[in-house]
Amino acid sequence: MLTRRDLFRGIAAASVLAAVPALAKPGYPVIHVDGIHDDADAINAWLRGEPVIINGNLSQLRDGEPAVFPSGSYLIGDTIRIDRPIVWSHSVVKLMGGSLHFAAPRVGV
Repeated sequence: MLTRRDLFRGIAAASVLAAVPALAKPGYPVIHVDGIHDDADAINAWLRGEPVIINGNLSQLRDGEPAVFPSGSYLIGDTIRIDRPIVWSHSVVKLMGGSLHFAAPRVGV
């Protein structure tokens, strides 16, 4: 018979397991997408092709791959340097503070 205590233990264990993917990847910058934590440094690292954690998942952009931003709120405390195609998700993306700097397009051979 499932007791109330067993039910709560199961819920607690599931919560811990859901948090494990992000905890298992220490040292990577995190794009929080919560509007509370400053995401600028992690976004710049991601746009440079460095691995970062977004929504608990490891993400790394390849050369020429567009950056697809998940919906949410991004706190930007510094300039974001953009030199690749950007795709904002189909939902709402809110940028707060900071600035965006789009690099000049590369022309020539």
